[in-house]
Amino acid sequence: MTGIVILHANSHDVIPCLPMTKHIEFAIAFLLIAITAASHVNAANRPQWIWAKGKREANQTVFLKSEFQIIPYKKITMRVIADSATAIVTWNGREIGRAEAFGPPVTIDLSHGLPIKSPDQKFQKLIIRATSHSESPAISVRIDSTGVFGNGDSYSMYTGEHWSASLTPEQDNWQPVATYGELADDPWGLPPDIDIDRFDDYTQWKRASNAKEGTNPTTFKVKPGYEVTLLRTAAKNESSWVSMTFDAKGRVLIGREDQGILRMTLGENEVAKVESINTLLKEPRGLLFVGKDLYVNANNSKTLFRLRDTNGDDQFDETVRIYYSGGSVGHGRNDLALGPDGFVYSIHGDSVDLPRDVVDHTSPFRKHSRGQKSKEGHVIRFHPGQEKPKIELFLSGLRNPYGIAFNADGEAFTYDADAEFDMGSPWYRPTRIRHLVRGVDYGWRGVTHQWPPYYCDHPFNPPSTFDIGKGSPTSVKFGTRSNFPGKYKDVFYALDWTYGRILAVHMTPRGSSYACRAETFLKGAPLNVTDLDFGPKGAMYLITGGRRTKSALYRIRYTGKPVIRTFTKQQKARIASSTKARRLRQSIEQGHQTPWPHLRSPDPWIRQAARIAIEREQEESWATNGIAQPDVNTALITMMSAARADGAKHAEVITRLMTRFRMKDMTTEQKLTALHALRLCEPHLSEKRKRASAIEMLAIYPDNNPAVNRELAYLTVRFWPQRAVGKTIDLLAKANTQKDEFHYLYVLRNVREGWTDEQRLFYFDVLNRTGNYLGGAGLRGFLSKIKKESLATLSETDRDKYAKLLVTQKLPVIDLTSTKRKIVKQWKMDELEPLLVQVSEDRSFENGKRAFSEAFCGHCHRVGLKGGTLGPDLSAVGSRFDRRTMLESMIEPSRVVSDKYASMKVTKTNGESIIGRVVQRGDYRSPTLHLMPNPLDPNQIIEIPKKDIAKHERVDVSPMPAGLINTLTQNEILDLLAYLESGGDKRREHFRK
Repeated sequence: MTGIVILHANSHDVIPCLPMTKHIEFAIAFLLIAITAASHVNAANRPQWIWAKGKREANQTVFLKSEFQIIPYKKITMRVIADSATAIVTWNGREIGRAEAFGPPVTIDLSHGLPIKSPDQKFQKLIIRATSHSESPAISVRIDSTGVFGNGDSYSMYTGEHWSASLTPEQDNWQPVATYGELADDPWGLPPDIDIDRFDDYTQWKRASNAKEGTNPTTFKVKPGYEVTLLRTAAKNESSWVSMTFDAKGRVLIGREDQGILRMTLGENEVAKVESINTLLKEPRGLLFVGKDLYVNANNSKTLFRLRDTNGDDQFDETVRIYYSGGSVGHGRNDLALGPDGFVYSIHGDSVDLPRDVVDHTSPFRKHSRGQKSKEGHVIRFHPGQEKPKIELFLSGLRNPYGIAFNADGEAFTYDADAEFDMGSPWYRPTRIRHLVRGVDYGWRGVTHQWPPYYCDHPFNPPSTFDIGKGSPTSVKFGTRSNFPGKYKDVFYALDWTYGRILAVHMTPRGSSYACRAETFLKGAPLNVTDLDFGPKGAMYLITGGRRTKSALYRIRYTGKPVIRTFTKQQKARIASSTKARRLRQSIEQGHQTPWPHLRSPDPWIRQAARIAIEREQEESWATNGIAQPDVNTALITMMSAARADGAKHAEVITRLMTRFRMKDMTTEQKLTALHALRLCEPHLSEKRKRASAIEMLAIYPDNNPAVNRELAYLTVRFWPQRAVGKTIDLLAKANTQKDEFHYLYVLRNVREGWTDEQRLFYFDVLNRTGNYLGGAGLRGFLSKIKKESLATLSETDRDKYAKLLVTQKLPVIDLTSTKRKIVKQWKMDELEPLLVQVSEDRSFENGKRAFSEAFCGHCHRVGLKGGTLGPDLSAVGSRFDRRTMLESMIEPSRVVSDKYASMKVTKTNGESIIGRVVQRGDYRSPTLHLMPNPLDPNQIIEIPKKDIAKHERVDVSPMPAGLINTLTQNEILDLLAYLESGGDKRREHFRK
């Protein structure tokens, strides 16, 4: 089977399309053109931002077009980015995807099922309908093809001047587009460099527990052009260090983990003098100078203090308590920052009690606002000029944010912690960069270890600014005061204590908030980073410590060449429109704008501000009126707020009026808002209203968005299980992430109705395979409870039957010599590829199933309910790959090996090397790496302490042995391909009736 690649009609850029079994001769005719085009295609580095020519403004709709001719290809993907616009992508008139305003980039797999015209019709049309939401809209497209002409070559096509624009799709007078610069350093342009892999050691910090001195900086990995110097290691009696700041004389103040504050005078490459300026304040995690006054967040003292030198002797002789906070000290009283508004901001973890009887900027519908106990990280603020300052609760709903910093625009950010206990579950929320905005609830509630858990991300919480993943956040700082070059002066530096690294988070204004990408700026082991600051000459200073580990002070300075940062037209336009959007959002937050018109804003942060403002008004003044609004955003947001305010009062009205808006026409955000309103209303709904709502939901279930499907699964199995179980089982079968699979197992666990025997058998079979899940300490308990509750829904007879499926069994050893079959032939691709068209013609299901077993496929792979779990599940392989790719994987299994199943060569510090596949099991925090050296014996596992690993590298050899199909005849191979394409479904058209 062969695919096609397409050549742009004007520029000869190479771009991919879909598989094609006919017209090969026509496609090959373009081969010479494609080879000529290759050098032109790869000359450009990035796509251009494009739009129609003329003045750009909000609420414009334009059409952007490119046309193509056809040549062979293997695999292609399209990536669409909509900057302050919504983009609907069509191919020859059929919608194939959409990028929503303020949503993530959309990647579309073009390898299968596109509506392609005959090659005899000269051009294929790619048209994007784009609607703007500000004065700086733009679209960027990149299409990548691989395996062109049957080899491994890769080619790309980008948006650029050769695209055309029109105000209507029917117009014949398409005009050249306007371009606004390359994708450049925009956050969508470069991949992240922050992933924690299976070789990263969660316990690296422990190596500093008994260290005699700070880690040698020559062992660190740092960005080119930067020099790291170890200035001082903590003396034995100086405790571990947790915070730092500079005073007006350029001296470093360091907070001790036990109690007290040190002050260090710096020399050229060392610390010239150390003195103790306080011995009483317990664990000062936050240090901030406001003028000559030093504010200290002393966590174990549970108090925020102000220290002052009243007699000019360079010592702090006055200590005043500013604010006492109850609660415990684990996720405690953390960093301090001076805002551009003159307020001091203090950030706290969820161990600290929320303040009462203060100015509260958050919604009155929160649990805490209604007088109930709630564990949430939060930010308070006060004016430092007051002797008895008025405390304000600025925002809440965080977990354990350690640092807080303001950027050059005056916006605050933090790096918030995850709940490690929940890792691996669908309700796990990774460590995140958070844009801190007045009045916002970020969703976290301190209920770790409870089950069933709650999901802490909802439409009434703001979107994540950027997900980091695994980590343990400590301090943060912007590089505004640094002498770092170019973009590194504006970057947000976030410290990850667990993995010993500084992350450089690059922010781009996007609407009234920001979009981000991140990279690793500095990494070491051990390097348990606790705080950083920038000195008077612009160098970065960094301290390590925490948990009584050996502390050290480092300096990082730039020694490279000067770099002048430039901005593209699109970046300049985006900055200008985002400045306006931020001012509007701030005006709404401060009560200077009527919020109602802004509920319909496409900007989620502006909608958030408007909703909070409305919720602070009397409910009677907005609930009924808002729900009846014709604008979908306004009505849905008001419905959600009304359900939060009084679900019993508004539930029936909300669900009845929601039928005005068809869910299939909603954006992803709107669907999630509507579904969450239904979730809040559920306890108060009649069975009749539940059934009516279920009809609406089932009409769009499954959706093309995983988040929407997860919410639909939760609600539909509760509202109408007889109709929902089958659809949810189908999604469970197609799930390709642990998060999705776990979620569907979770939502189905208590459902008693709507099952067939086959579906129930499949459910328990998948549940039994969860033993290879990777997660935190809570994972095994969660899975155990799902198993227990699932069995409890069954009759006693069925309970015994299905309980047997949940017994862990030893994996079978594969003995290739046990086969009674003889070698038929050393099959080659060029022999079998011309026969692939016959896979669709009158194949034998039973022969294909038998071949799957006798060629040892079933030992590692499964189709439906049959087979092993060591390799990829092949139940849906026919919908993801074409026949040629499947055949190639059988004949040359090492040609393409996914990261999940690739072998690794691990070299230990003693020089010993071991090759095997990394086995993920148990707690991700394990300091031990597990390797399976023999794919034929999955029970043979080698354990290697991660601290003993010197290096590791990928070995592109598949664990699947080559030649397994050499014992099959030609017809058996074609039957096997048909069996795989059918997903084990005998009813498919491939087979003889």
